[in-house]
Amino acid sequence: MITVYLDIESLSAEIDSKNKVVCIGLLVEQPLSSKDKLIILKEWEEKEDKIIHKFFNCLNELIQEHKIVELVGFNILRFDIPLLELKGLQYDIKNPFEVFRECYTIDIRQVLLPLNQFRFKGLNLLSAFKIVEDMFGVAITKPEYSNYDIPELYYKKDYDAIIRHLEGDLRSVRDLYRTLREHLRTLLMCQAED
Repeated sequence: MITVYLDIESLSAEIDSKNKVVCIGLLVEQPLSSKDKLIILKEWEEKEDKIIHKFFNCLNELIQEHKIVELVGFNILRFDIPLLELKGLQYDIKNPFEVFRECYTIDIRQVLLPLNQFRFKGLNLLSAFKIVEDMFGVAITKPEYSNYDIPELYYKKDYDAIIRHLEGDLRSVRDLYRTLREHLRTLLMCQAED
């Protein structure tokens, strides 16, 4: 099994074929190494259709190599994956839905719903950090920029800032997931003993 963290950056929050995906990031945990592998696909270097094809090829290769892929992200079930599936159809990827069915998908936003009174409203990445810090006393480094900054950064051609944001998102989601996995397991074991 291998854990892969997914995040995309686009020019709007809409799941629409007109929404341009400008960057796709994968942070792949390396089981035998302390260093994770970072894969960043950039639209400004290769065009959107090329990065979409490369993404699906990369994910398929990871599935073939490791058999079990745990795909983790924040709000990926409601945004990243649906937009990637739509773009896959747009750019003639053969059955883009199938590759995601081959993964075990963990959306941290949905995992945190019980800790936000089962409401999506107000449950964003920053509030997730606060929930984890309040519950477990673990501070997670926040990304430098917000997703709402991406269009302006893109049009200003500040691609380095987009990359820093993407990397920050991926690493903070990884840290959030590791913290939740460790502390929720302990919390559930304590409750089971009571």
